[in-house]
Amino acid sequence: MTPPDHGRGPGDYQARVAISAGICVLLHLGVGTVGLFVMFLFAYGFADEVTAELHVAFLLGVAMVAGLSALLATGVAMTARLHWRAALGLGASTALFAYALALAGGTVVSLLDEDQGSVTADQPSWPFVLLVVAGLAASFLGGRNAVRIVRTAHP
Repeated sequence: MTPPDHGRGPGDYQARVAISAGICVLLHLGVGTVGLFVMFLFAYGFADEVTAELHVAFLLGVAMVAGLSALLATGVAMTARLHWRAALGLGASTALFAYALALAGGTVVSLLDEDQGSVTADQPSWPFVLLVVAGLAASFLGGRNAVRIVRTAHP
């Protein structure tokens, strides 16, 4: 007769890692909501005219918030008893997924609201379209890598 598993098998471990990945995405949502709002205000809130420099400042701010969020998510991933490299990969991959998707979505909203004076108004659209495409591609790669980390996780 085989002793009971008590939920400590490889499947349970992968489930804990998957739950950890979901919590990481929720953490990015929370940190990103506040952080990106602050970065948006910092970059565009007090400007009379929106310039390319302000867009670069905003993108650098997004990168800073995403990096901080990735480090926090790495701590969350380590609670699933992942090796530190896998936890760092999961934190970074989920951050790339979440922030690139948010950046692409926000850019689409801005492009659609140009008639209301959005930050992309009175500027050529092609750099922003490229940003949307790059954001969607980066989000796909981050999500794919996070799924790979979850699938290959082992105790």
